Amino acid sequence: MYSCEEIDRRAPVWHALSDLFLDTEFDESDAGVIAEKIRAAGFSADQAEEVLRREVAPVFWVNLTQVAGEWVPWGEAQVRDLICDHLQSRSRFLAWFDNLKSYRQMAVVRSEWRQVRTCLERNAS
Repeated sequence: MYSCEEIDRRAPVWHALSDLFLDTEFDESDAGVIAEKIRAAGFSADQAEEVLRREVAPVFWVNLTQVAGEWVPWGEAQVRDLICDHLQSRSRFLAWFDNLKSYRQMAVVRSEWRQVRTCLERNAS
């Protein structure tokens, strides 16, 4: 589990990335807002993708697989609590299984993540 300082650093990124899992239209403006929050927290595109894959997607991906998924953004405190619960309950023994599941979990937001990553890389230079 992360230190309190690291959780405080990650929480805005977790919250921003959770928006990828809302059942709403997603455009370049949305990608830019998420990219800016990632940049403000000091994460690179690769680091943010790992956060998305290992911390955010396992908690929120199911929303996009339901017939009537949530379209109202989750609150930052709720996102923080859900992800912290996930991280505390994650078994190191089953880490290989988490890697296998992450492909499916990321598939539901692959297009949206590409847009965010493009924004991050465009403004990194």
